[in-house]
Amino acid sequence: MKTLTYLLIAIMLPAFALAQDDLDYPTDIVYDSESETYYVSNWADGEGYILKLDKDGNILETYFDELHYAGGMCIVENTLFVLDNLDLSISGGNLLPSYLIGIDLTTGNEISKVEIAPDNTYLNFVERANDNLYISDSQKSIIHKYNIQDKTVENFLTDLNSVPFGICYDEDNERLLYTEYGYKYSKLKSVNLSGDEISTVYYTYTYIKAVISHPTADYYYSCWDTASIQWAQWGDEEVRKVKYDFTWDFLSSNDHNRPFGLCIGYNDVIAVCNWGDHTLSFIEDEVFSVEEQSSKTNLYTVYPNPSNGKFNIRFYDIASNNLEISILNIAGQQVFQEKLNNSDMLAEKKFNLQHLPAGTYVVILKDDRSISQKKLIIN
Repeated sequence: MKTLTYLLIAIMLPAFALAQDDLDYPTDIVYDSESETYYVSNWADGEGYILKLDKDGNILETYFDELHYAGGMCIVENTLFVLDNLDLSISGGNLLPSYLIGIDLTTGNEISKVEIAPDNTYLNFVERANDNLYISDSQKSIIHKYNIQDKTVENFLTDLNSVPFGICYDEDNERLLYTEYGYKYSKLKSVNLSGDEISTVYYTYTYIKAVISHPTADYYYSCWDTASIQWAQWGDEEVRKVKYDFTWDFLSSNDHNRPFGLCIGYNDVIAVCNWGDHTLSFIEDEVFSVEEQSSKTNLYTVYPNPSNGKFNIRFYDIASNNLEISILNIAGQQVFQEKLNNSDMLAEKKFNLQHLPAGTYVVILKDDRSISQKKLIIN
């Protein structure tokens, strides 16, 4: 069905043992198909730098070493753009600015430096869409926009309800997808390039960090734990893939330690930065194999839909011993949850939620490996 291959190119080392030719809290990774090389930004406890790697993941050199808390990267023609935060947001009350730095890929020299925000800022990821770069700022809860030609900066989205992090351009639909995470659920949201028509296209139980688009038009995302796990518990965290229509997702790999930035690399492998243990993973994964498509696409049916609050869920081929049903309102708030074990498994289950106000809801079905969701309308 699929093959997972992990190549750890650096082992976890004490902070004092790390040098600038090692991975040190890798934040983001990009792949340059022209030169068949990777570039990895390293957070490095405020003394950040970029490493250059060959197509097999071997470190070639320290490519650029004049960063602080390094963030996301993207390549535009012959320029590597990287985010640089002078202060750490979680320390509270940061007063220093954050920058977007442009580096010439041929020479490795800095060719531009633009202040994105003067203070109270922390830039996470950057994505190109046409002539603009879109930058998530988790401290300000803003998505900034930088015009590459005019070299101007403006706020693209403001007053977001929760923290923006990963950001991805959906070229086929000419929209941005960005993640917002909260206490219980993360949301994958959609916005057109005019900055309006914002909608939630996907919910998940985990804290999404980065999201990328695969050439198949499906998506991969990295995530940190779930709301039921304490933040102090690191490791065994997931990279998941999401079907292009956001109807369901599937576990791709689950032995990461604080997975952060990721990219499509050499031979279409998924390259992942493991921020927590100073490693990279390279995942060879068949995107939505025939077996997965047939077994998960029609996992369950909600009917009647629309309904007056009384509806049924009919299950198909549920093999898991652990099944969780959640229903969220349009704001992402959980209004119903029930866990079923093997003895509770029925071909069909009835629900009565007539106490809920009329509106659009999301029914989420989660088993051991996959998450599926469908819309429910209550009149």
